[in-house]
Amino acid sequence: MSSMEAGCPGFPRLWNNLQLKDNGDGDDDDDDWHRRAFCYNYWLERSRGCPLSLRIEYYGDRSDLRRFLQPYVKQISTLTVDFCDCLNPFEIQDFDRLNHLTIRQLPADDFPLVINRSLSKLPVNLRSINLTDLLFSPGRLDCFTNSAWARLTHVEIGIRGLDTFPRILRMCPNVSSLMITGVFNPIKTAAPITHANLRSLRMSGYIPVDSGNDLGLFNIVTLPNLRVVEASRMGTWPHEEFKAFLRRSACPLEKLVFGSALFSTAQQRAEYATLFPSLEIITEFDVGNQPANVVHSCCFI
Repeated sequence: MSSMEAGCPGFPRLWNNLQLKDNGDGDDDDDDWHRRAFCYNYWLERSRGCPLSLRIEYYGDRSDLRRFLQPYVKQISTLTVDFCDCLNPFEIQDFDRLNHLTIRQLPADDFPLVINRSLSKLPVNLRSINLTDLLFSPGRLDCFTNSAWARLTHVEIGIRGLDTFPRILRMCPNVSSLMITGVFNPIKTAAPITHANLRSLRMSGYIPVDSGNDLGLFNIVTLPNLRVVEASRMGTWPHEEFKAFLRRSACPLEKLVFGSALFSTAQQRAEYATLFPSLEIITEFDVGNQPANVVHSCCFI
């Protein structure tokens, strides 16, 4: 063993990040799994109780991986999972230290089954979830229990249709930061909703060509605590709808960011500066953070 290898165990934070996989395509034999498990364990033992950040490729063809991790579940604070199959559940309810969860992949044919088996009950201390590599309709969100999401404060999610947006707000009464991506079909939900805790809203989506400009996104929501709005890839910005939303919400908006493929005019941005004199307005080609009373023209590709 080299002097560097001998010294590393004395620095447990060097061992707190690891990528694991179970049997992969199912062709690995038990000897191969045990060799990998030995290496995983060698690594994790040296973390000595430090918070762990793990990425797992889970094929579900054996339950050994979940049992193997049991001694370390109280250390795992960040977890990324690729569910490549769902033959066996991978439950995380007892990952008491888990604060951030990312799901990169779910098998399309067994989407509800994976959620019911592995994700229907989330850890009590989980506050942040990232599902931007997936697309959720309101129906797919119904696979989750509302109580599992009620504690979340940060959500990043891919959606199929803007009707998913108010559904997320209802599921997550404590969320303060929300990012939505995906397919922005116009909203059809008529029921208005007020969310008192959302402070930051980021949006970047594909708008089908037959959707028109009336997305209805801001017509039904009232967000009295909103501070930051970031938007990109949404075509023509719904200026009048957004102004009516701002007046209705009476929110203390501090920052408005217009990214790529979003079309707004200098006059529109000047109107926002009038509504909020201290508002910071940033467009894609702004340099630095300049005050809102300096309004810039944008060029869009």
